[in-house]
Amino acid sequence: MNKIYGKISNIESEDYISIVEINTEIGNFFSLIVETPETADYLKKGKEINILFKETEVEILKNCFLEKNLNTFEGKILNMKKGKVLSKLVIEKKDLKIVSILTTKAVEILGIKENEKIYFYVKPNEIVIEAL
Repeated sequence: MNKIYGKISNIESEDYISIVEINTEIGNFFSLIVETPETADYLKKGKEINILFKETEVEILKNCFLEKNLNTFEGKILNMKKGKVLSKLVIEKKDLKIVSILTTKAVEILGIKENEKIYFYVKPNEIVIEAL
């Protein structure tokens, strides 16, 4: 599980759902959650939290035209372990290490190599907030 420390910087809610903006050392993440400030006391601007997301939810992009998209960040492949079916990539962004697990076929099709610049993306509905 990937874990990144952050602080809530903005919350927009409608009915029973919220989009929460979290400021982290690598940029702002957005999490879509089925809670509102009225139903969850941890949803407050300035609240310290961790964001959590599975390694299988980290998408890898090359030559990205979506770099200004929500939850899309530039990183570098620090190392990778290719298996027959799945591959594990460790992405470095500043001092953080983000792990992505994807099919080896996708790694081969994209031509991903160690020390290469890539972009990684995490869907807002795949990010869980852990209150601190």
